Formats: sequence, C-alpha cells, structure tokens
Amino acid sequence: MLILFIRTPVYGQTQSSCSKNNCHPMAICIESVPNSYRCECIVGHRDMNPANPGRKCVSMLGFNECTREEDNECSENAKCIDLAFEYTCKCLRGYEDVSPKGTVPGSNNLLNGFGANGGNLMNGMNPRNMANMGNNFGGMANQFRGLGQNFRSQFG
Repeated sequence: MLILFIRTPVYGQTQSSCSKNNCHPMAICIESVPNSYRCECIVGHRDMNPANPGRKCVSMLGFNECTREEDNECSENAKCIDLAFEYTCKCLRGYEDVSPKGTVPGSNNLLNGFGANGGNLMNGMNPRNMANMGNNFGGMANQFRGLGQNFRSQFG
C-alpha cells in the first residue's frame, strides 16, 4: 500500500515542489532544495531511465530484461541472462569482460585485446594485450612487445 502525503499551502508559504511532479506512479518524490525535487523508483521496481531517474519504473517481479535490447546493457558480444530480480551478461566465446566496476558484467567487452564495441581494429588495443598476444604466438612475442613499446611511447 502506498500512502502519499501532500502538504496544503499555508498563507505566506509556497507549495511543495513535489505537489506537481512528473515522477512515475511507482516512484516517490523527494524534495531536495527549495523548488526542486528528485524521483526514485520504489523498492521492487527498476529505473529504466537512469539519466532521468524515477520517470519510468518497471516492476522487477516477472520482468525479463533480456527480451528487448533497450531493457538491458549487455554488449552485442554478450548474452543476456535473466535472473529473479535482475539480469547479467555473459561474454560470448572469444570475448573478455572489461566492464568497469559497478556496472553490469558483460556490458563492455574486448575481442582478444581488440575493440569489439563498434570501433575499428585499433580501438581498445593496449600494449600489454599486444605483448600477451605475442606470447600466444610463440616466436612473434618480441615483435609484438616492440610494437607495444612503440604504442606506449606514442599514446601512453
């Protein structure tokens, strides 16, 4: 049960900034500074638009984030896996998870050290990955290390 309290303006006082808000019905309005507010989805609901919080809240019970691409943050090179109240992403074979801490695993990944998210072959490449690739190819290791050092001196 959701109980909302709306303040009635008293003579000489201004109306609450939450009295006329655009929060989703499954969000609460929180006054922050005078004449300002923010919206937050209630417990059990996921905010579908973190850039504009509390405007689009979806119940997590029975909701499958993996059905539509816009409902999850999985990379095109990862598989979305629906869980009870959330989802996770698992990188496809040959890809490595490089998602920043605090983000959905598998939302950003690389193919063998190369940029895989719509960039060209050089995006996402770093000297350490190049040296590791060289180790995997036996006799070419020193060539890759030298190339990595050149990249490090130019871009590092």
